[in-house]
Amino acid sequence: MAPIQLAIRLLLPEGSLLFDLAEARDMVEPFDPRALCYPWRNSGPWLDELCAAIQRTMQHEERRQAGRLDIFRKIWSLAECAVFPDLPLAARATIPYLTEPWYC
Repeated sequence: MAPIQLAIRLLLPEGSLLFDLAEARDMVEPFDPRALCYPWRNSGPWLDELCAAIQRTMQHEERRQAGRLDIFRKIWSLAECAVFPDLPLAARATIPYLTEPWYC
């Protein structure tokens, strides 16, 4: 997984089947025609704050071209989890990026 995937919020487009769920309907704001989606908020404000902090971290780390492991450690720390697990990360070459010729 690329670290940026941890900073992306779910997009709720018009006609989304998620609106069949009462929980989803209660979290959304009116449709934003400029963004082509329904903005939404988490039921716990701390989750929105965490998401914003992860997005800021990603912007900063991408500018300085930090390694994936460093970025994952920072995100782990922002989430106030226990000690970062000593797990091997998949090699960069095994992760598809938008530059792949088959990726659309």
